[in-house]
Amino acid sequence: MRLWHLTDCLRKFISLNSLFDRPGSIVQNEKAIFCYAHHNNKIYIPQAADWLRFKEPHLSPQNVEILRQIKASNSVFIHVRRGDYLSPQYINRFKNICTLEYYHKAIHIVEERLPNAKYFIFSDDIEYVKQNLTGYLSDLTLVDWNKGLDSYLDMYLMAHCKAGIIANSSFSYWAARLVQKKIIVYPQKWVNGSDAYPDFFEDYWQGI
Repeated sequence: MRLWHLTDCLRKFISLNSLFDRPGSIVQNEKAIFCYAHHNNKIYIPQAADWLRFKEPHLSPQNVEILRQIKASNSVFIHVRRGDYLSPQYINRFKNICTLEYYHKAIHIVEERLPNAKYFIFSDDIEYVKQNLTGYLSDLTLVDWNKGLDSYLDMYLMAHCKAGIIANSSFSYWAARLVQKKIIVYPQKWVNGSDAYPDFFEDYWQGI
């Protein structure tokens, strides 16, 4: 199948964004079926420590200071993803997984293994975090300024922490993988459904 025919089919069935948009594009075969398959398993991820790394980005003074604090402390990132997970389209798929109980248990696990932890919280719903987590932690920083095209800088900062509490989100999952051999706590149940418990977590990570 030619590339432009493939992208027409992709757009038809999974609504691709403007990355693949071509003016005047039309679907060549209205009855075309596109099979989108994936398998979540760590055997498909290279084990070499340096197989995937960030290029050094340009950091704002605010991010430079946060990175300095992360490197100078027993830093722990907490990622809280809500946003589209609460939408009617996805809520049944993701609800009741990364609950407040999950985060409280994860924090307890981290504090048993990492004394004097300093927390850096990243979230697409900072108000929720302020209402539900800030009173539970004594030493924390909310990182809420990397927006839009700068959102990836949150992942860059998370990847430099010494420990992490991830959400059921590929964003914090890859932040955890980008620096090897850290204390990582993750939700064993990743989604609601037949594929609820994927096998793509490192053996030394701790699941809840």
